Amino acid sequence: MQHGSKLARVASRAGMVEYLGVSDVAFSPDGRLLASASSEGSVTIWNIENSSAPVRSSVVGSRRSRFLTVAFSGDGRLLAGGGKSNDVELWDLSNPVLPSLSASMAGHYKSVECVAFAPKTRLLATASRDGTIGIWDVADPRTPARVAALADHDRAVTAVAFSSDGCRLASGGLDRAVIIWDVTNPSAPARVATIENDRAIQRAVFSPDGGLLAIAQWGREVFLYDVHGRNPVPVGRLAGRSDNVFSTAFSPDGRVLAVAGNEKIARLWNIADPTAPVCVETLSGHGGKVFSVAFSPDGQHIATGSADGNVRLWSNN
Repeated sequence: MQHGSKLARVASRAGMVEYLGVSDVAFSPDGRLLASASSEGSVTIWNIENSSAPVRSSVVGSRRSRFLTVAFSGDGRLLAGGGKSNDVELWDLSNPVLPSLSASMAGHYKSVECVAFAPKTRLLATASRDGTIGIWDVADPRTPARVAALADHDRAVTAVAFSSDGCRLASGGLDRAVIIWDVTNPSAPARVATIENDRAIQRAVFSPDGGLLAIAQWGREVFLYDVHGRNPVPVGRLAGRSDNVFSTAFSPDGRVLAVAGNEKIARLWNIADPTAPVCVETLSGHGGKVFSVAFSPDGQHIATGSADGNVRLWSNN
């Protein structure tokens, strides 16, 4: 699955990545669609009902959009995209062949590095290089409303992720901190805990049951924290040979963590015992750094997006 974007050098500075190629991939909740953001600035929507022969359904956005990150809403009807334009666009995918732009959301003054929907509500979180997090109510996607703006990070925010129940939000950034928020009242999020790290944060994601938090630092390590209580407890560590980890994703059953990075590969780790992770599979074939990895909702497929301009769809046996 090729975007056709030119192969280009990938530069990094001060803990930030200048994405060239495919920067993000995301499955729709029903597993029928896959969205991929490319360096060309647009997002391609793929129909993957026949996984061996994906079909390009549509393309949303433009060079002006300059998307870096994409996410589907919990019901799969909305796609959010953010990037270097500083705005976040909401697209209605009721007809994925003919998507329509619902709204363009202004609120950040630097690029948007990560977007995430709460699975069971119409909340959307946006993380920006301006050091803030936006919490948006998109119940009416034509008139989204920003209900909170969080400015507790000292530097650029690169990661946001909701827990599966939508009650907690994790955020991380270049200030080396991961903050866990209680967003039960989204207009007044409460800071629950802070996890200090040695390096800048690339990604932070909750396990499907909400009990673990995987934190990818700017480096070769991913740390696992038990977050059942209000005081996170470190329980495990995944160490690879890559200089940088760009993306992590839990399998739907929470037993496997996929990790993608500099080595042009993605690794699958068995974390059934999070205190003793075991690398069980390596996905190789990309010609460039792997920026994004995602599991399909049924766990049968894995998608990877790379600096080589390609998206690969893997059968997870």
